[in-house]
Amino acid sequence: MGYSLGQRVGLYNKIRRVSISNVINTDNAYTVYKEGIPFLEVMVPRCDWNPFNTAYIFMSYLCIGLGENVYFISIETGEVKRACVPLYFGYFCKYKERLYVASGEKLYCFNYACELVWISGSIAVDGITIINITDNGIEVSCEMDPPGGWVNRILSLEDGKQISIRQIP
Repeated sequence: MGYSLGQRVGLYNKIRRVSISNVINTDNAYTVYKEGIPFLEVMVPRCDWNPFNTAYIFMSYLCIGLGENVYFISIETGEVKRACVPLYFGYFCKYKERLYVASGEKLYCFNYACELVWISGSIAVDGITIINITDNGIEVSCEMDPPGGWVNRILSLEDGKQISIRQIP
């Protein structure tokens, strides 16, 4: 399927609309297009404190990182799953048929159906960036002593456990 994110469509358009909060905020929405045609619109609450909030299409899911939550919305059914992440949502990264979610403290791995596979231990105190993913592991940079006290870690693709650590000079 050719899913993509696109511009908001008018409220008069007959497409599926999903709200992930009790309040429908028509100013804060993501629109998914299927084969170039508006197909799904998801309304989300405002969350101005997290500058990393974003949406990402993974397989047949619209994934939304918002505040300290990650939402997985099935594009076909509108079903919503939610995962809470410590401190804040950071970003999404895909490798093969897995989706990795970086938070302020941990790294999460989800399978093709956006079901949790594993969670790393607490590997950072204020941010994780994924440097590289290979079949040998995931190299991440973790802030341990803000501002600027970063260490690099290699985590197992299998279970998220740390394989090695290196201080960054």
